[in-house]
Amino acid sequence: MVQKAKHPTPKRGRSVDILLPNFVELVDRCKKAVVGIEVVQQQSSARLLPLGLPWDRLTPPSVQSVNIGTGFIFDPRGYILTNEHVVHAASQVMLRLYGKRQPVRARVVGSDYRRDIAVLKADIPAPDTYLKVGRSKDVRVGEWVVAIGSPYALVRRQSRYQCNRTTPSCMACGGV
Repeated sequence: MVQKAKHPTPKRGRSVDILLPNFVELVDRCKKAVVGIEVVQQQSSARLLPLGLPWDRLTPPSVQSVNIGTGFIFDPRGYILTNEHVVHAASQVMLRLYGKRQPVRARVVGSDYRRDIAVLKADIPAPDTYLKVGRSKDVRVGEWVVAIGSPYALVRRQSRYQCNRTTPSCMACGGV
C-alpha cells in the first residue's frame, strides 16, 4: 500500500505528489519472527598487581553485565540472525519470543566480528512465521528497507530506511 505525501517544489511553489510506502501490513506479517535477545556476559576484573591492591579485595572477582538487542527467526528449525556485538562474549543468551512470557535459552552457533553478524540456535517449536535472508546483490540503492524490533522492550517498534549503499549492513530481509 502506498501513501501520498505533498512536498512543495523549490522553484514554483506548487506541491508535488510523492508516493511513500506503507509498512503496516509488512510489519503485521513479520513481527512474530522478531525476537528480543538478552545476553549475560561474565567479566573478570583485572588486577594491576599479582596480589592485587587493598581495595581489590572489596570488589568481587567477576562482574556480570547484561546486553540486549533483537534478531529474527530465519529458519523453522530455530535459527536466529542477529548482530555479533549483541552476543559478543556471551555466557548466557535468552530469547523473548513474540507473544510468550517465558524467555527461551539459545546458544551462539556462529559469528563474524568483522561483519557484525551472528547466528543463534534455540530449541523452539517450528514457528508459523520466519523470514528469508535477503541478498545484498538484490538490493538497489534507493529501495526502502524496514527494521522491526525494540531492544529495550518498551514498545514494539519499526523503522524505515532508504537504502543508500549495497553492502551487508544494508542487507534487507527479502521474500517475506
